[in-house]
Amino acid sequence: MGNKADLDSNREVATSEGAKFAEEYGLLFLETSAQSGFQAELAFCQLLEHIYDKVVRGQIDLSNEAYGVKIGNLALQKPGHSVGKGDRKCCG
Repeated sequence: MGNKADLDSNREVATSEGAKFAEEYGLLFLETSAQSGFQAELAFCQLLEHIYDKVVRGQIDLSNEAYGVKIGNLALQKPGHSVGKGDRKCCG
């Protein structure tokens, strides 16, 4: 994730260069701005969906916290929000 997308005049890496690097290494790429909120929610949703897909494919073992993913309290999930593969709703 690239932050400070609102400071284009101070840019050190071109968007195309960042996207190419991410593609080469199989990484997610998205530019955001914490100040303006530009694509911030989208960034979190994409990251959550990416992690969920890895869990479904068995690439992340939820019983092993060494993977950096810990099962939380699902009771906090808002009604109508889901990261299930079928509906692809994440953050609204």
